Amino acid sequence: MVLARMVLVVCLFSLASFGLAGIAVAQEGEAEVGRSVSKFSVTTGVEYQLISQEFYDASISTSDTLSYDILETWNLSQDKIEDFIFRTNLRYRIRNSKTSLDLLTNFELSGDRLLGRGEGYYRIGDNYNNIRLYGKFEGKATQDDPDDANQGYNFVQGWLKGTRRLASSVTIWGRVGFEQIGFEDFAEVVVDSTDSNLTALPSGYYNFDYSVRTGRVGGNFALTDFSQRLDWRAEYSHRQVPDSVEANYDQYLFGLDYSYLGMSNYISLEAEGALKDYPQPGGGRDFYSFNSILRGKSVLNPRFNLATTLQIYSYRYRMPDLIYNNYSLLRGELSTPINIIGWEAGPLVRTEYRDEAEAESYSEEYRQWELGLVADYFNLGSIGKAGGGGGSGSVIFSGEVTYGKRHYIFGGDILSSYHFISTSVMLGCSISEHLRVDFLFDGSFETHDKQIDDSDLYLLSIGVSSRF
Repeated sequence: MVLARMVLVVCLFSLASFGLAGIAVAQEGEAEVGRSVSKFSVTTGVEYQLISQEFYDASISTSDTLSYDILETWNLSQDKIEDFIFRTNLRYRIRNSKTSLDLLTNFELSGDRLLGRGEGYYRIGDNYNNIRLYGKFEGKATQDDPDDANQGYNFVQGWLKGTRRLASSVTIWGRVGFEQIGFEDFAEVVVDSTDSNLTALPSGYYNFDYSVRTGRVGGNFALTDFSQRLDWRAEYSHRQVPDSVEANYDQYLFGLDYSYLGMSNYISLEAEGALKDYPQPGGGRDFYSFNSILRGKSVLNPRFNLATTLQIYSYRYRMPDLIYNNYSLLRGELSTPINIIGWEAGPLVRTEYRDEAEAESYSEEYRQWELGLVADYFNLGSIGKAGGGGGSGSVIFSGEVTYGKRHYIFGGDILSSYHFISTSVMLGCSISEHLRVDFLFDGSFETHDKQIDDSDLYLLSIGVSSRF
């Protein structure tokens, strides 16, 4: 099957805390105990959610060599999720200068699932010398459906972190953590074909139980009157999969970050290297990775800025093959936003290059460029008068539209080069102290050298929230 045209539409109409129109009730109580301030809140409501996906697929006749030859038929497929979700949230907070405690409980009920979630965060000490404890539990129960890969599960996560200030400019910290997930049942995938030209694949699973243990240490140094800062971190993690030894791994990571904040300039450099070691014979999936991001912004005058971003990814496998192949990715971006009456807008140039060694006459190596416009607007309005809870007149807007081309160097019959238009818009507006509107649109529209590969993909979300 070859995907020929895809359209994804997501319309989110929520009632209550995320809702379009419905019933929402919130009660809050605040009390001062000694010098501690405590707060308890309850929020209940109902949400209506609609997710729709439409796409065209082409049925292809195959020869003995599995090369795609004859286009047979077009089919229109549609997936749709429509549901009411009832929510209840309870939150309790108590804070003073030396300790803080946050407890949150959330329940969600819909036609085919029940989800419960609890989180807790505790801190003892000040901002420089403290011990922090975090825990989370999440459980999901669904109706029995053998065709549904979205199975129920139980998830537990927690960590303990200690921070110590050695001097006014030197801080160190250490952290240990874990997470564990267990699914109610496996979602089995079986490929059973009557076509003698196709070889049936072995059964597999979407989900599997696992646990991860982590240990981290790090610190930071403030340099040159605190205008420069250096952060470092090291981490070891181990994943254990009870039903598959081959999915276990050990990961070693080290990161180093540098930042500088001046009167009219800002620059940051983040670098991280990692080694992931799988225990299976041969170590074919073992890899080394390096990731680095350089960001900079310069204020040339009160209205004109220059912003740049350069990012490098590199993956090197111990035994590269068609699936796990060595590659490097280089991304660069340059924008010149101009400040006009609260707006920051201007042209944008972006380029991307993926370098990948050819494996078995196949490679995803490509070059890509984009030209476009970017705009941002931020206005708090009367949010301060509303007690920080989303007062009337506050507006947040971020938008981007670009036109570009991706050219595959060795795409062959599988990958075709294409032109594309990409656009994204995010808008949040507090109409009153109790009413808020949110809008999100993200889309990518591709025109390929092979028309059968053309695709349109977009996401639309609209929400109106009310709080009393």
